[in-house]
Amino acid sequence: MAPKLFNVSLRMGSLAIKMLLMLYMGRYLGLYELGTYGLIAAYVALSIPLFGMRLEYTISREIVGLPPSELVIKLRDEFLFYIFNYMFLIVGCLLWVLLLSPDLGLKIIFFTVILCILEGLSTLACSNFVALGRPILSNFIFFLRSSIWVIPAIALGLYDPSFRTVETIIVLWLSGVILSLLMTAYVWRELPWRETLSIPFDTRLLYLNLKKIYPLWISEISMVAAININRFVVEYYLDREFVGIISFYGAFTVAISSLLASGIFAFALPKMITLQKEKAFTELIVLTKSITVHAIISAIMLSLVIGIAIPILGDFMERPEFREHALVLWLMLIATCLTLLTASLQHLSYARHQDWAIWGGNYILLVLSATLNIMMVPIFGFVGVGYSAVLCAIIHGVWRVYSAFTYHHKSNKHQ
Repeated sequence: MAPKLFNVSLRMGSLAIKMLLMLYMGRYLGLYELGTYGLIAAYVALSIPLFGMRLEYTISREIVGLPPSELVIKLRDEFLFYIFNYMFLIVGCLLWVLLLSPDLGLKIIFFTVILCILEGLSTLACSNFVALGRPILSNFIFFLRSSIWVIPAIALGLYDPSFRTVETIIVLWLSGVILSLLMTAYVWRELPWRETLSIPFDTRLLYLNLKKIYPLWISEISMVAAININRFVVEYYLDREFVGIISFYGAFTVAISSLLASGIFAFALPKMITLQKEKAFTELIVLTKSITVHAIISAIMLSLVIGIAIPILGDFMERPEFREHALVLWLMLIATCLTLLTASLQHLSYARHQDWAIWGGNYILLVLSATLNIMMVPIFGFVGVGYSAVLCAIIHGVWRVYSAFTYHHKSNKHQ
């Protein structure tokens, strides 16, 4: 019980510290710099599935139970592929950032590219530690890269106003990622790495693994892009300060989803998988309904608190824009509640091995998010982001309901 509590505490601690960072930036950084941070965070989030290609999805299953001599070869091949892939695509990444956000500045672009590479490697290490039965270590490394650097960043900014810049935030973020990789290297220092120098890279196995995971790869890219595309649309049609506002709002809507994912869905999913394997379909449906009720009640309560608190905090932080555009926040919170209303159905699909239903939903979500934001932001202005979010949540929710109920209908027919 104690390890599980520590595990959850690390995740909750990371989330709380990230919220503290957003409040600090909302108070002491300008909206333009907050928007710059939001764009960088979006680039990093998108680069992890884009360049990593989700190879760990298959490798994680292969490394379970391997002796050190075989494990180290798998890890070497995986890391070499990632490094080669990132280096090969680094030019494309630079061109992409320069094309979409040319005024970020060369220094910021350089740090963004380095962050993309190292965040991907650290994410890979976390996945491997989970597969090797060390989830607490995985969460500790996640805590190092995502949270431990936040306290020094805030302390420096409070001590000296000259440190209240996005450059300071990015440099300290980078230091946290490097620290997580040093920790990974220390843990794996005793593996027989030298023995791998004489063993060739297995390109055939790599090709077979990539062939298996390409639908998942595109799905992951679609999901992350759908979540972040509104920032780029707002940057294009409006300006960077509006990106800062939506990044600030988005941090709190994401926090609701993360909190419920760790507090409800993470504990329910293993039981759902077990019930599906045991063909206890009635109990599975009852559990799904129970999760849905708990999730939506929790989401509504959290949304009410955030929806009331953020506009008030805006005045306290001398950011009246957070209150003036509160309608966008409220629409985003409604969209979050609608998404969480059907989130249990996505977990149900996962338990039933309906992978294509999940992947297809992410493809649909990206098309919807891109189309609706591009249409509505020019027509309605900033509030168009909120309208788009609500419509996306409704249509994506319909897809989840359809996927869940068509599977149920087929099962009954088979029986």
